Amino acid sequence: MAVIAALFVEGVLTELTTLFVGPNGGYGAPLLVGRSCGFGGVISLGCKPVTFSLAPFEINVVITALVFGLPMWRGGHPVLMTLGAVLFLVIAIAMNMAELPFAGIPLPVSYYPSPRDTDQLKLWIDCIAGAALFALPGIVRSARAPQVPVA
Repeated sequence: MAVIAALFVEGVLTELTTLFVGPNGGYGAPLLVGRSCGFGGVISLGCKPVTFSLAPFEINVVITALVFGLPMWRGGHPVLMTLGAVLFLVIAIAMNMAELPFAGIPLPVSYYPSPRDTDQLKLWIDCIAGAALFALPGIVRSARAPQVPVA
């Protein structure tokens, strides 16, 4: 289940970061998977095509699955963790589009004077934080469950 959740989260993260790229045009996290012109580049005429490399994307899925695996093993629900990761991603992008002083919770991924420079790694960490937050109820519930002795 961790791999499926990680694949979904990485797919959404990779797609959305093609619009909100880093300072060098890179997108994807924790490793950059390609280069894009970003949201502003979609309109411009001089935009080069979007590049994509499958190997870093696969490594991103494995890293995310490993990070998701521990909370799931301790009782975190895969659907809730995925929801938390995507929700924190959407919040960061909405904050960026609203031109707030900073975008991203708990780590700011960009600041208003330069909203185009999005830190992709911090965005991934925000997604992991959202997944961890949404995993807490399941972890607490499984820790409180009575242990049945084996007879």
